[in-house]
Amino acid sequence: MATFHSVSLALRRKDPEMFREKISPYLNLFSGDDDEMKDFLRAILVVFDHIPSCKHLLERINKSMDSAAQYDKSYREPWATIIHHDFWCNNIMVTEEQPPRVTILDLQTTTLGSPAIDVIFLLLTSVKLEDIENRLDYFLQYYYDQFTAQLKSLGIDIVEFSYENFVKEIDTVSKLGQYIHALGHTSVILGEKGHTSLDSSDANYNMDAIDTGFKVNDKHIRKFEWITLEAEKRNWI
Repeated sequence: MATFHSVSLALRRKDPEMFREKISPYLNLFSGDDDEMKDFLRAILVVFDHIPSCKHLLERINKSMDSAAQYDKSYREPWATIIHHDFWCNNIMVTEEQPPRVTILDLQTTTLGSPAIDVIFLLLTSVKLEDIENRLDYFLQYYYDQFTAQLKSLGIDIVEFSYENFVKEIDTVSKLGQYIHALGHTSVILGEKGHTSLDSSDANYNMDAIDTGFKVNDKHIRKFEWITLEAEKRNWI
């Protein structure tokens, strides 16, 4: 991920005219139906019926959902680069060989944005709870170190890219929608295997026919609680 982001950023910095003419026209942020997104997000609120420790946050969570449904398109320099915008475990393939090779899939939502979006979304959705619940800052630092090392190797001055500003980016994108985005995908990732309301192989499926409800299990409860209390602690909600 750090390579994906750093190479794109370096290319934009070193040859801005080429980037603007040949790459930017193909970077279009997915724009869905706000009402459909709100319906899906509201459906996941049922999980909080099982989490007493988050009851005091429901009003803030609802406000965050309204904001997340707007598909924020903003970005801040100097961080703007090509981002995946849907970087979770199902969109990554890793070989078992050493060193492993990584393939990034499903690039249909790539856009110009903050790398923090991909970073926090992957960490919140796709890392096992026992591996991340006390180590989120470790993973953020690890990504940052890899990202800035790659930039330096590509001849980019990293003085603008301080860790403090990177954390501010994480906070900003989490407030603007990634906290809620992560909850939505967590409901899918931790859902009961073999049960789905969407057959994505059917080219004629109708969004109106999709049941946005899901069965709440203990994994949902534990992960939603951790993500939400972490969001409270970090002032994302």
